[in-house]
Amino acid sequence: RCSRDWSSDVCSSDLASNGMISYRGNAPATRLLVGTADGLDVLERAPGGEWRRGERKLAGRHVSSLAIEPVNGGVFAGIHKGGVFYSADGGSTWEERSGGISIEHVYSVTTSVEDGKTVVYAGTEPPCTFRSTDLGKTWNELPGWREMPGKDKWVFPMPPKMPHAKTMAVDPQNPSTIYVGVEQGGLFVSDDKGQSWRELDSYDSPDLPSYRDLHTK
Repeated sequence: RCSRDWSSDVCSSDLASNGMISYRGNAPATRLLVGTADGLDVLERAPGGEWRRGERKLAGRHVSSLAIEPVNGGVFAGIHKGGVFYSADGGSTWEERSGGISIEHVYSVTTSVEDGKTVVYAGTEPPCTFRSTDLGKTWNELPGWREMPGKDKWVFPMPPKMPHAKTMAVDPQNPSTIYVGVEQGGLFVSDDKGQSWRELDSYDSPDLPSYRDLHTK
């Protein structure tokens, strides 16, 4: 899976456990960004050749998610205990863009397009969501998460047992509709760009061994 870098003829992909994990393009990927617990590895290959690992970026930072925004081809990285970083050159150089994000543990990032412009969303631990309309230079917290009904049931099995916004997705046909999966807490949807939320729980069953354990979209 790959995403065309619209500023060039390079087809890029990214891997990270909580980010956008599927992209489509018109050619095989030649550049791969791999988020790890110790930075970001950049892999490249010649057409038909083997993958080769280049210089590691964001060393010492736990990269929890990656997302390529489709308008300019920029890349966003959510950092565990580190906010959000942005690259305008396919992952070669990075700058922090966390202004307005009040929770440092960023678990998921995703993007959408509204009126031809990129909109970026970030999900955190504990679960909250943030929105940026200027490529991450400033962020606004979306309302409702700190007072979400049923929040007392949310938990994560491993210490410190803190739930988090594990995954996010925006409806490609309607950018006003946003989905957030909380591990472990449930699946939530907003139809008004994050101003209000409701839970979708028809998938749940008392027979499931884990409480509403959402992992990916």
